[in-house]
Amino acid sequence: MAMHLIENMGCRIGQRSIERLTKNSPRFTSEIEIVKFICRGYWSHLFQKDINTLKTNNADVYVLIDTDFPYLARIEPSQLYNPNVEMILAFACGLLRGGLSSLGVSCIVNAEIPRIPTCNFAVCC
Repeated sequence: MAMHLIENMGCRIGQRSIERLTKNSPRFTSEIEIVKFICRGYWSHLFQKDINTLKTNNADVYVLIDTDFPYLARIEPSQLYNPNVEMILAFACGLLRGGLSSLGVSCIVNAEIPRIPTCNFAVCC
């Protein structure tokens, strides 16, 4: 229940952030253009850095890889399965989902940590 609330809070913050960030910008014309903007403009607005890698399998699944995710910078590998880490990831997924939904992309966002501080976000549209 708490993770759902945290993700929704991230979603609302993401929606407001992207609306402020794009209010004077022209509309995006394609889904991939929106995802690229999320990787460059939106992510750097939030974290002062771009997403390191964007991958797609051409089936409406995008994988955004941040090899130095700021929210995981102070997490020890032994704390990887701590419920607080799950809440951090839920909030970050909410930020992405909210930003994408404000730009017209309905999606599900999941996160995984292959190794700290790398985080992979799978965006399923």
